Amino acid sequence: MRLALPLAICIGAALVQATVLPHMALAGVQPDLVMIVVCLWAALRGRAEALLWGILGGAALELFSGAPPGAALLATIAAALVANTVGTRARSGHPIIAFGGLPAGLLTSFALMLTAIALRRGTDLQFLAINAILPALSLDIVVGVAGLGIALWADRAASRR
Repeated sequence: MRLALPLAICIGAALVQATVLPHMALAGVQPDLVMIVVCLWAALRGRAEALLWGILGGAALELFSGAPPGAALLATIAAALVANTVGTRARSGHPIIAFGGLPAGLLTSFALMLTAIALRRGTDLQFLAINAILPALSLDIVVGVAGLGIALWADRAASRR
C-alpha cells in the first residue's frame, strides 16, 4: 500500500476531529474519527497495514491532541493491533463479523489514553470510565456502523489492486 493515501486520510480525519466535530458534540461527546478509521481498516486488513495506519493515525492525533506526549500514538498503535487481531480472527466467517475489532480497538485506546491522563493529572479512573469511556464508546460504535459500508467497499477496492 502506498503511504500517501493513508497519510492523507489520517491527517484529514484528525483535522475534522479537531476542528469540526467539537461543534457537533452530542451530550458533550464527539466521535473519535481517527480511531474509528484506524480500527475499521485494521480489522479488515493485514497486520502490516494495521501497524502503518496505527502509526500514521497516532502521529496525526499527536499534532492536535492535548493528551500527554506520545499517549495518542501509543494508544492508536495498540488499538490498531488489537482491532486487527480480533478482526482477522473473526473475519474467517464473514467480513462484517470483523466489525468486532472496532469495539476491541476502541476499548484498548480509551484504556491507554485515560490511564495516561489519569496518571498525569491524578483523575479518578472510575469516574472517567463511567462519564467518558461509556458515552464515547457508544457514539464511536454507532459512527463505526455507519462507516462500515465505506470500509468494506474500500477493502474490496484495495484488494482488487
